Amino acid sequence: MLNASAARAKLAAKRRRPVLVAGAKVRVISGPFRDEEGVVDDADYIESRVLVSLPSKPEPQWIDFKHIGPCL
Repeated sequence: MLNASAARAKLAAKRRRPVLVAGAKVRVISGPFRDEEGVVDDADYIESRVLVSLPSKPEPQWIDFKHIGPCL
């Protein structure tokens, strides 16, 4: 039973969203900017999106939370 609990905790940690504070590095895991890494400029928790500065774009882009993952 302890092994099952540890497995659930490990899975939950893997699915956990990164902290979305200004300056945090994130990776886009899906969508049009997939596999790009960027820096958080701002987060909009009402609309569930984050403003990310990407090296491939001249201006920051709004990206939904579901498309953002931790930068490994």
